Amino acid sequence: MSETGPRPRVTPNYSTGELVRRLLGLAWQFRRDCLISLMLSVALLLLGLLGLQLLGIVIDVIRHALDPSQRPPVYPLGWTPPGDSAPLKIVTILSAAIVALALIRALLTYQYNMSTARLTQGKIVPDLRDRVYARLQRLSFRFFDAHGSSSIFNRVTGDVQNTRLFVDGVVLQGINMLLTLGAYFIFMWRIHALLTIACLSVTIGLWWVTHYFSARLRRRGADR
Repeated sequence: MSETGPRPRVTPNYSTGELVRRLLGLAWQFRRDCLISLMLSVALLLLGLLGLQLLGIVIDVIRHALDPSQRPPVYPLGWTPPGDSAPLKIVTILSAAIVALALIRALLTYQYNMSTARLTQGKIVPDLRDRVYARLQRLSFRFFDAHGSSSIFNRVTGDVQNTRLFVDGVVLQGINMLLTLGAYFIFMWRIHALLTIACLSVTIGLWWVTHYFSARLRRRGADR
């Protein structure tokens, strides 16, 4: 009676949807830090919109000073300069406010980058490497006989970094991009709806060109 060796363990082949679900579950474990990064991102977005609003008011003040028949500027947050204020003084005040907003945005940008770095490099990467290392300690010698050291090192380093990139470059940046697009669309629509439509009219053409060339590049890469 012949003896048969142990059957090799088959690595499960997860679908793309299952992998995305698992990666989102990983990001959910660090939801507090992700929420802090998103709140800082929203604050940066609002400050950017406020800076654009102030810049538009500066242009309106200068245009109204050169041609009084033009529409007078509408000031934000219920602020109205004194009636005897010269246009140069108003422009100076608004310019100082724009510079102050830029400094605040610089500080918040630094805090956002540090918060994201602490989340990804300080928490996600060490946590995943600890899990992988703990898992490797429980594997049999047959696993190390079947897999070379380079493959194992790639799992511990490369795949962990790819997971970190998913949280940083897909989850956080994806939500940030959607919020930015929505906020700027509303901002532009309130100023001039037709001009907003004209600016967005080229989006479909850009998407088609990008999709067309991306598909060709993927096919060329697969043939090599």
